[in-house]
Amino acid sequence: FKEFSDTMPKFLKDLDEVRAPLKDGKADEAVAVFDRIDKGSVETIKQTLLKLMDQAVAAAQTQMDINDATFVSTKRMLIGLIVLSMVLCIGMGLFLSKTIVVPLKNGLSMMKDLTRGHLRTRLHLVRKDEVGELAGAMDMFAEDLQTNVIGSMEKISRGDLSVEVAAK
Repeated sequence: FKEFSDTMPKFLKDLDEVRAPLKDGKADEAVAVFDRIDKGSVETIKQTLLKLMDQAVAAAQTQMDINDATFVSTKRMLIGLIVLSMVLCIGMGLFLSKTIVVPLKNGLSMMKDLTRGHLRTRLHLVRKDEVGELAGAMDMFAEDLQTNVIGSMEKISRGDLSVEVAAK
């Protein structure tokens, strides 16, 4: 680009020579001046500007390639995160099913057994959360039903009326 910087003063001088008659409204004289001047400086400036444009286009293409690669990488990462999220959601669903739904189904089954007269069914679920408390209460209810209520009914059926019934 040394040639550009060396040629620029001559180009500007030639340009001023063409502009001077134009300022005075003498277009024909400006054309004659333009035809007389050495076109080498114009061509040098033109070629240099074309080279600069080519470099700018190449730089833009390089940046576009980098942006495309970044886009593809980001897209793959997002797809991976979506798949990971889906796997985690499925895992969480299975975990919740095992820790909440299955014990509740077992409790429902126990209550159905109690309504059919099967009083020995127990859950024996040892947990320190609400599901564990519910299971413990159901086991105590079944135990109380089996020992107190049924035991009292058996005494009455044998003729022993000394059974005392008290509210808890």
